[in-house]
Amino acid sequence: MGPPPSCSAAAADIADTFYTHLTDDEGSIDTGRAAHALHTTLRDRRPLAPALWAAHLHTSA
Repeated sequence: MGPPPSCSAAAADIADTFYTHLTDDEGSIDTGRAAHALHTTLRDRRPLAPALWAAHLHTSA
């Protein structure tokens, strides 16, 4: 049994938006944008529904 469809849809939406914010104007991935891309994606998408996005976090070394 997998996650509820709403969670799967939210994960796909988050991933799509995150990678859109992560790429530069030429379509190349800019890892320097990772933290900002994730913050913007999560905050702007569903700020009052953390159950849908709280599991998605950025960690770096």
